[in-house]
Amino acid sequence: MSPTRFTWILTLTLTVAFPAMPSAQEPEKPPAPTKTTPAEELLDQAIKKMGSLEWLDTRFEQEGRSPGVKLTSSGRFVFAPKQHKLSYDLEVRVADAKGQSQVVCDGQTVWRTGQRRCSDPTVVQYSYAALQEARNAIDRSQLDPEKVDALLRDIEEENGFAGLLPMLQDLRKRLTFPKMETTTLGDGTEIYLLEGEWSPATRDKIIRDTLSRHGVSVPPEKFKDIVEAWDKRQEFSFLPRFVRVHLDRQSLWPLLIEWFGPMRSGGDSVLLGRHRFQPPNTTMPSEAEQRALFQLPPDLAQKAQKLDAKAIIADRRERLANQERMLQEMNRNRPLDPGTSGKP
Repeated sequence: MSPTRFTWILTLTLTVAFPAMPSAQEPEKPPAPTKTTPAEELLDQAIKKMGSLEWLDTRFEQEGRSPGVKLTSSGRFVFAPKQHKLSYDLEVRVADAKGQSQVVCDGQTVWRTGQRRCSDPTVVQYSYAALQEARNAIDRSQLDPEKVDALLRDIEEENGFAGLLPMLQDLRKRLTFPKMETTTLGDGTEIYLLEGEWSPATRDKIIRDTLSRHGVSVPPEKFKDIVEAWDKRQEFSFLPRFVRVHLDRQSLWPLLIEWFGPMRSGGDSVLLGRHRFQPPNTTMPSEAEQRALFQLPPDLAQKAQKLDAKAIIADRRERLANQERMLQEMNRNRPLDPGTSGKP
């Protein structure tokens, strides 16, 4: 999921945590329109409010589980979307490994830093305008349309320019929200608690993608049995079944998003991952404060390696292909569920 996949390291860890999450694009055959629920109307309002923000400054924490691995991340995200200005700091821990990264853009130049363990930080810089031109110049005839969409989305997310909005948009697009209640958190914050589940089209895509990654083919007449096993949590452990979204009752800000699913075949749904966002500061600061936020320290900026935008696109294509190969290899080496033969 992570609608919050802003850098290469978080991209990789979230892919491992939720290996069969579907792409953000619509299913090939969208379901017939259904009546919007009160929970979905609230989510639509939250999306509209977030999309209207000209300034966003929030801190966040995330965690996720996959077989044998727990990942956590935290950081700060400052974004002025209309000015293309960004300051994004991230620290990720996967088991004993630790990585740090930063993306800064003053509206014209993008700087990216990365550091693993005790190594010296790497620093690169490139033109924001050149990157957008390179994105628009991608030859769509040479790639599958779905892969083009994934590549474009990955470039935006890796650099942070997608912001947090796609996170809510993907929830609204892929899930239905039949349940809603009003409640109060322990600190007294009044919230709307929305509960959502995958739409049938998205659920079927998750199942088919997972089976495909494991090299399992299922005759069409047997697919109904697979869906039944999914619904009973007899197969596909560590894949989320439902989500809970905590919206602040006044601002509709997503304070907490929690994903639940089974950790073992036949097990109950438990917490698999969460995204926690502090209430944001939405008041734009002075120009002087903005300059301080959207500039890399001079000692780091001097070390920056200048990159060509086209080379960045090519590198992202290669990394996505490598991640896909790695994911397929991981799935081949473990069954669909612990203790099973790998066949549904």
